Amino acid sequence: MQFIAENEKYKVYSIYEDVYLKEKQYCHKQDEFSEKDRCIGSHYGDPNDGIITEDYVIVSGHGILNL
Repeated sequence: MQFIAENEKYKVYSIYEDVYLKEKQYCHKQDEFSEKDRCIGSHYGDPNDGIITEDYVIVSGHGILNL
């Protein structure tokens, strides 16, 4: 599990090539996968950077996902 971006409400992380969005208010363990986390995309190659705004999650790696 690699953490990519975080703000006060959300945490974005990857497990291999899949990217997940965690809503912090619904999770007791912030550093573990939860079934409530949403898979928001996949990359060819592991993602490595991200930005969370009020309207978007942007993740980059071998390409860019704008969700």
